[in-house]
Amino acid sequence: MLKQLLVTFLCCTFFALATISAQRTEVLVNSPAIIDGPKDFSMTTGDWGQTPDPSTGVWTADAVLGNDGVDPNSDGCTALMNTAEMDGKIALIDRGACNFSIKAYNAQLAGAIACIIINNAGDGLVNMAPGTNAADVTIPVVFIGQSDGEAIKAELANGPVNITIGALSFSNDIGAGRTDLIRNPNGVTPAAQAEAGATSLLPGARITNYGENNAYNIALSATVSHTPFGGGASTNVHSDALTFDSLEADSIIVVAMDNEYTPDAGAGIYTVEYQITSDSTDNFDFDNDPSFDYYLSENVYTKAGWDLANNRPGQTIATTISGGGAIEILAGYEVPLGVGMRLDSVRCYVSADAATGQTIGSEMGNIIAFVYDWIDANADGNVTNDEIITVAIGTIESVADENATAAWITIPLQDADSSDPGYIIPEDNKTYFVGIRYTGANLLSLGYDGNYNQDVYFNFIAPTIADIPYFLINTWNNFVPDFEAWSFFTDFYASTSTALYINPIENSVGEINPEIGNFEMFPNPTSNQLNVETNFAKNYDSVDYTIVDNNGKIVSTLTRNINGTVDNTTLNVSELPAGQYFLHVKTTEGGISKAFTVQR
Repeated sequence: MLKQLLVTFLCCTFFALATISAQRTEVLVNSPAIIDGPKDFSMTTGDWGQTPDPSTGVWTADAVLGNDGVDPNSDGCTALMNTAEMDGKIALIDRGACNFSIKAYNAQLAGAIACIIINNAGDGLVNMAPGTNAADVTIPVVFIGQSDGEAIKAELANGPVNITIGALSFSNDIGAGRTDLIRNPNGVTPAAQAEAGATSLLPGARITNYGENNAYNIALSATVSHTPFGGGASTNVHSDALTFDSLEADSIIVVAMDNEYTPDAGAGIYTVEYQITSDSTDNFDFDNDPSFDYYLSENVYTKAGWDLANNRPGQTIATTISGGGAIEILAGYEVPLGVGMRLDSVRCYVSADAATGQTIGSEMGNIIAFVYDWIDANADGNVTNDEIITVAIGTIESVADENATAAWITIPLQDADSSDPGYIIPEDNKTYFVGIRYTGANLLSLGYDGNYNQDVYFNFIAPTIADIPYFLINTWNNFVPDFEAWSFFTDFYASTSTALYINPIENSVGEINPEIGNFEMFPNPTSNQLNVETNFAKNYDSVDYTIVDNNGKIVSTLTRNINGTVDNTTLNVSELPAGQYFLHVKTTEGGISKAFTVQR
């Protein structure tokens, strides 16, 4: 086991207790109330010379959006023009066009006492490397996500926004943040597999007493509610609670409840809401009611959360090993109901190093998907190389935009032995590792969901390697990863955004028999129509053309009477959203499957 429980006490489990400093480092919006509270942030990294660490002081002022007079005005890449307004304030500067230190230095020259740089490309947080003026910056510099930044900028139109950056201390202050929660080990699991035991939730949290006083009579409650996809009434499906006597000032404890919950309400959104109380009024109550969502799907496994708006895994950041080069990122999934099911494809987010001219198209041939069967022969929860069998492989046939520097890609899987499309699962109760391997020499990063952080689960709960949010390998033996040399990015507990799609065989690619013939389709990529030319080895009365999206959903079906060995037809794809699809050409004796891309 990766981690062992330390002490069991009455109705709950207590883990290691640690000491901390009686303060918290925050980026805190004090007012207006509509957006008040702490914001997730990152800091500078490397040698910034005189730039103060935010944990060494407190800076409070109204916020002012920087204006350098050059479109887009607020990126601070040239001297700021609104110096009178900026003097003594906290500068808001947008990311982009120049390095972080130039922005911070221009804010400092305009009179700002601190600088907040706002992401212009989502809510992912980056550690800001030193640049041109790093040695000249003497004010604290922090980085926040795009959503928080845009909310602050919007409120500036209505009046002052007051912000504190730095180390805060209160008399009574206990809580748990978003990264302190014990989460379901999979952000998304197929509902039938989850109900059969593929995943479960052990409610609990890492509770910190940041306060100057000891906290007494502490209670942690957890309520799980279920909301069907597409809306509808939410219903409570599980609740639990625990109490303990005290938590000393400047200390941390991890507690887990005894009643593990296996989700059983079907597909939809499961919201876990925690409440932390003690017998003292909390002076900083923004982290007393943390929550998170996880999902049961029809056919998707992923460690990440789910991006409902875009119907894909959550993704906030992309990263790889320092210096780049070959790497494989893996995640494990349990499949208790395997008979009659097929692993069809995987989907992942990849990001190229735009600074070197690298594109997704130039690296397409270096990205390979693998599925490995793990047979834990001695049931010890530790993987060894002799317990691994490669069962499926997938390569990219095309991408929507070969010149893109970042993209979501879908990789169809093929049976590693027969090369048939998809991998038919031979039996129940299997565990598979899904790996995305990059074989090139450049910096190709894979996506992770920082909003589905598994710090506590990884460090205190995870019973096997298949339960952790990801792991990496960069050594191989005869093309097979050296599983015994797996590793993990230091203190990086975001979940991999790679998704595995699993479907019943009859709703997937059908019975695949390449000997029945072949087909060609063009143009690929396409935008309006897909021309298909089929050549079969024998006469067939009819043929079915089925288009399936990258979620495994059938989007169109056409049956044609051919009474022969050849058929030519045109399929209308003009109303399909951009993305990757699979065309299944099926006869009474089996079929053939190929991927195509719709561009818009």
